[in-house]
Amino acid sequence: MATEVLKVEGLRVDVQSRGRSASVLDGLSFAVGARQCVGVVGESGSGKSIALRAVMGSLPAGAEVRAGTVAVHGGARQPAGEHPPGVAMVFQDSFAALDPTMRIGTYLAETVRRHRRISRRAAWPAMLELLGAVGIPDPAHRARAYPHELSGGLRQRTAIALALATDPEVLLCDEPTTALDVTLQAKILMLLRRKQQESGLGLVFVSHDIAVIRQIADVVAVMYAGRIVEIGPSADVIGSPRHPYTRALVAAVPDLDHPEPRFASIAGAPPDPFEYAPGCRFMSRCSVAGDGCSTPTRGLDGTESKHRSDCVHDTITLGPRR
Repeated sequence: MATEVLKVEGLRVDVQSRGRSASVLDGLSFAVGARQCVGVVGESGSGKSIALRAVMGSLPAGAEVRAGTVAVHGGARQPAGEHPPGVAMVFQDSFAALDPTMRIGTYLAETVRRHRRISRRAAWPAMLELLGAVGIPDPAHRARAYPHELSGGLRQRTAIALALATDPEVLLCDEPTTALDVTLQAKILMLLRRKQQESGLGLVFVSHDIAVIRQIADVVAVMYAGRIVEIGPSADVIGSPRHPYTRALVAAVPDLDHPEPRFASIAGAPPDPFEYAPGCRFMSRCSVAGDGCSTPTRGLDGTESKHRSDCVHDTITLGPRR
């Protein structure tokens, strides 16, 4: 791995409901290098977004960090659940990240002024430079718009500019291309890649879309029911999946180059966090479940990026997707 810019270890997040407690993240660990993108993929409810929010210290009401540490750029470990310095986040809902009562230029310039400790006069051209850097046309004109006056694509780019205004070493992206057309998706992915190369930015990119993850990630971590079940280089995990869940996710992506593309689905639903069994949490939906699947497991340590799977049947040759 390149110089490590973020390391998360043993992250556990519990939620409370009707007097009961459940762990929605169970000892999650992962690491990100400079200029590296770790893609995190999984179904809704797998714990992807809650993991990013736990690292940022912005968990929703009812969720609480119970264990875990975060270290930035090899620095001292600090308890998870506190906003670590040098880390910024692009939220899925870009509208919620912006102040609807302020023009985007005013809001962004104030963020630049406070972070860089410069005058308001100096912050305005710095803000325009940021808007231009994320590909917003005519920044001087767009800076006077309110969030609701921008298209979804321009609003998402503004949210990225807002995150980059703090000059982060690590950028956490929670489904930043959801609801955008494929052209805008491609532009935002290119923008993030360019910023990585220019500044050494480490990137954690969460998505439920394997096709998007394939485009941007160097390393892929597959999450299911609060745990990493497979991790490795992107080409290995997506090209030759070793966990039955990963294989099912990859098979669900239609091959549009095939004359008769097939649309596969995963039978069943993810387990209720309040009813997790001690063994493999994918067992009830798995086509190869058998002896050994009920053996207690803790998930994978994602701080090592070599290709590994948390399946006891990993010796089965699942092979690449056809």
